[in-house]
Amino acid sequence: MIFDVVDNAEQYYFLGPLFQKGFEYIKNTNFSTMQPGRYSIIGDDLYALIKEYDTRTVDECEMETHLEYADIHYIREGFEFIAYADKSRMKDATFTRLVMTDVHLYEKQYNNTLFLEKGDFTVFLRNDAHMPHLRALVGTKVKKVLIKVRVEANEMAKRGDMTQIS
Repeated sequence: MIFDVVDNAEQYYFLGPLFQKGFEYIKNTNFSTMQPGRYSIIGDDLYALIKEYDTRTVDECEMETHLEYADIHYIREGFEFIAYADKSRMKDATFTRLVMTDVHLYEKQYNNTLFLEKGDFTVFLRNDAHMPHLRALVGTKVKKVLIKVRVEANEMAKRGDMTQIS
C-alpha cells in the first residue's frame, strides 16, 4: 500500500510502465468535464473509472482485494476514509450482498485507516485488503478517479514484452 499526494506521483513510476501511464493519466487529464464511467487507457490492461458517490458507513461497505488488478485511488473532490489490512490477516466473508468479478471479499475487520482528501492518492496491490468509500467526520460527496492496472500486463511491460498487452 502506498499513500501520497499526486504531485509526488513520479516517485512511483518504478512500479512499472502501466503504473507510470496511470499516474500520467491522472496528472494530464481534465476530469472536471468527464462523466462517471469507464475510460480505456490501454484496453482492459489499464483503464480509469470515474466515480461520484456519497460516503457510507462501515455497514454499507465491503472489505476487498482484487485478483488481477492493482488500484490507484485518486480523490478529485471531497474526502473519505479507506480501511486497509494485509489479506493474510483477513477472514473470508461469510455473507455479502455483492457479486463482483475480480474481487475477493473479507469480513469487516481491519487495523488501519487512511484519510484521503482532494489531491491524495493511494495504491492498493493484490495483497492489500481495502474498504473504500467510508464516511469521514460527516457524510460527503466524493469524486474519485480509480485507475485499474492489470498486474500481469504491467509485469510483461516491465520485461519489455508489450505485444501481449491489449
